[in-house]
Amino acid sequence: MVSCDDCIFINLTSCVWRQCDNDNNTGCASSSGYIEGCSIYNETSICPTNDATPEPPPVYSQANFDLSSFIGGVILVLSLQAGAFFAMKFVKSRDSSYETMDLTFAMAALYACTKCNQRFPFEALSQGQQLCKECRIAHPMVKCTYCRTEFQQESKTNTICKKCAQNVKLYGTPKPCQYCNIIAAFIGNKCQRCTNSEKRHGPPQPCEQCKQQCAFDRKDDRRKVSPNVTPATLQPVRGSVSESVSQSANE
Repeated sequence: MVSCDDCIFINLTSCVWRQCDNDNNTGCASSSGYIEGCSIYNETSICPTNDATPEPPPVYSQANFDLSSFIGGVILVLSLQAGAFFAMKFVKSRDSSYETMDLTFAMAALYACTKCNQRFPFEALSQGQQLCKECRIAHPMVKCTYCRTEFQQESKTNTICKKCAQNVKLYGTPKPCQYCNIIAAFIGNKCQRCTNSEKRHGPPQPCEQCKQQCAFDRKDDRRKVSPNVTPATLQPVRGSVSESVSQSANE
């Protein structure tokens, strides 16, 4: 075995070698020990020689930095933010109570409309019927064709109240009352109001205002301020058509 002192080892496998300077052109073994024919184990095809040209290291290149594009993007973002800020300031300046109204409506109790069931503040609903503005317009208060009492109109073709509609189904079209002359006499010749008043206060007396036999004397001493005052003006139950309408509504 021939050994070479100038044999160098580069990597951990110790396979890179170079030929010796002697004339025998013998290869140098990479490991210690007695190895015969060391050139066989260090062939150039397996371990390149020292004269081989090393591969150049990889070169990493960075993308070109465009300063003008970066500045343009920053300016665009800042412009959008400033535009949104001034737009909000303009909207709030249109109504000084913007935030106060939002807080008030959020804290105020809401009530449901009896027609559409949508919720509104209590002040937005009508008294009695508890209707919103839209439902009040769509369903106005009208007077019944028969009894002349006010009721909430369900549709434009509905001209009589629910009570009279039920009586029409049971007794047919009413006739004028012989006392108050209101078309509400479903049974007999008298309406239900005059029938009940006659049972309580006796037969009616003539009214000096409407000239009808519709003034029932309630015998209420608190109303008698003068003996010369007629019963129709002080103790009327059916003093006139308007009086009958108001009292029928109270029932």
